Amino acid sequence: FAKYGTVVRVQVMRNLNHARGPYGASKGYGFVNMATMEEANSAIAGLNGRPLIPEKPLQVSLKTPKQ
Repeated sequence: FAKYGTVVRVQVMRNLNHARGPYGASKGYGFVNMATMEEANSAIAGLNGRPLIPEKPLQVSLKTPKQ
């Protein structure tokens, strides 16, 4: 994400009940906050759909409001 601008915050969601090291296993998703909307849109355009691991494309989007 840093290639596309200033990363303000990163949060990887973890399952602390799953014994995989002291921080638990990744739940398979996380959140990245960029400094500006332009940088966020650039990251979405550049990263959405790119393979993260074989056969699992990265899904990047803007935050959706809770209903």
